[in-house]
This record gives sequence, C-alpha cells and structure tokens, in this order.
Amino acid sequence: MILSIVTTISAQPAADGSSVSQRNAISATGDAANANNGGAQRKKNADLYLADDETRWGVRTNILYDANAFVNLGLETNVSNKWGLTCDLFFPWWNKWDNSRTTEALAGSLEARYYWRSWTTSIRVLNGPFIGMHASGGIYDICRNKKGSQGDWFAAVGGVIGYSVFIDKWWRLDLSAGVGYMTTQYEHYHVLDEKYLYGHYKGKYNYVGPTKLEVSVVWLFSQCWQDKR
Repeated sequence: MILSIVTTISAQPAADGSSVSQRNAISATGDAANANNGGAQRKKNADLYLADDETRWGVRTNILYDANAFVNLGLETNVSNKWGLTCDLFFPWWNKWDNSRTTEALAGSLEARYYWRSWTTSIRVLNGPFIGMHASGGIYDICRNKKGSQGDWFAAVGGVIGYSVFIDKWWRLDLSAGVGYMTTQYEHYHVLDEKYLYGHYKGKYNYVGPTKLEVSVVWLFSQCWQDKR
C-alpha cells in the first residue's frame, strides 16, 4: 500500500511534465503553421503588404476636371506606410476660333496625405480614409460668352479629407474635398470683333471656402511592373 502511494506520488509530476511538453509542442506546431500560412498569404497577396523601405508610384488624373476640359495629370508616391505625397499639373489650353470661349491655365498642386486604418491590420499603402494639406498656384484665362478674366497669378492653400479605395491591385479611386483660402490678381475683359480683347478693370480677389473637389483614377505603375517581373 505505502509503495503504491509513493509510486503514484512520484509518477504524478512526470505526467504533468509530459502534458506541458505536449502542449508546448502543439503550440509550437501551431505557431509554425500560422507563420507558414502568413507567409503564403503574404506571397499570394503581395499588393496588401509593404516592406519598410519599399516605395510605390502612381499616375493620376482628376476625371471631374477632365470632364470639363480641364486637362490634368499627376504623380503620387508613399513616404511611409501611412504618409503619401501627390503632385498634380493642370494644363488645359482650349480657345474657340472667335475667342468667345476660352479655357487656358497652367497650374500646379502639391498635397501631403496621412492615411489611417484604425479598424484593419492590413499594410496596404495609399488606401483608406485620409486627411491632408494642399497648396496650389498658377495662371489662367477663362472666358464664357465673350466675357472673361485673365489671372496674372493665383494661390490657394487648405485642408483635405477623403477616401482612397482599390478597384483592383493596380487601379485605385480617390474621392476628396478641400476647404481653404485662395487669392488672385486678375483682369476682367470682353471680346470685340471676334478678335480683340478689351479690358474692363483689374482687381484682386480673396476667397474662403471650397478649394478642391476630386474624383481621381490612379494607376499604380510600380506595382504593375513588379507583378509582371
């Protein structure tokens, strides 16, 4: 009886140790499987992930402006996983033969964006809701029904809020709006004899309100090239 009790007491720790070892082995096996699955998922969906030193580039155009003959083209890149930088150029140069309608401009815009993704663990860059600041400036000549304004210069600065969503792994849609301050030096004129411009007056205009409205299509060409290698 005593020998049996001693044998049982002596055997109990060994059994517990064996159980702990088995649990550790199972846990290690599970961790390895998860790591392998994570690696496979990362390889399968490479566009969802980004190394710390990886930079992606995209070409963009605001289709709202394009639809109004205000041709534009831009370039964007990520500074980090959450910071993006965009640079846009606006260069419409349309003039009706009788000068009754003109849309001419040469302007540029620079915007810094901060993307936040509090409800997701993905590391997909340039994606999701964002806030930012933008600054723009340039020259312009806008005429409608033989009455127009020529801007010697204009400048604008403001805040931006928006959302970026992937259409597929190479294409993205940007929706954003901005509010801020704009100032411009201009000359108002009207057209005489379908050829000559008659200046009415010059002035300076200051404005506080909406400064940007964007529905842009973006092609991430660096990701496209990477996938095709």
